[in-house]
Amino acid sequence: MKIILKRIMLFGTLLMSVGVFSQNVNISIDLEKQRFLDGVSNLDRTKYFNNHDAKEDPDFPTFYKDNNVGFGRQFWGPFAFNGKGNFNNTPPTSDGIVRPVNRIIFTY
Repeated sequence: MKIILKRIMLFGTLLMSVGVFSQNVNISIDLEKQRFLDGVSNLDRTKYFNNHDAKEDPDFPTFYKDNNVGFGRQFWGPFAFNGKGNFNNTPPTSDGIVRPVNRIIFTY
């Protein structure tokens, strides 16, 4: 019980300290200047902007054409598909000993 209380207090302290360390940022844009990088001044949106979404989304083709973005990674989400049934045989250990496996998963 004490460990849980300590973790809650630590998390609360960290959460409250976010506002203390945050800073205001002022951004100014000068439309009169043109910047070049290796002789190129245009921003290649297909190189630097990617959409990380499911391709099955019906709005994706329209969004791609309107905003000139590329397709990036696809996230599986909480309902990922995994194999069920028998798994492939794994190679035996070098010493030939079969070790027991415990189904205990925890983190600190």
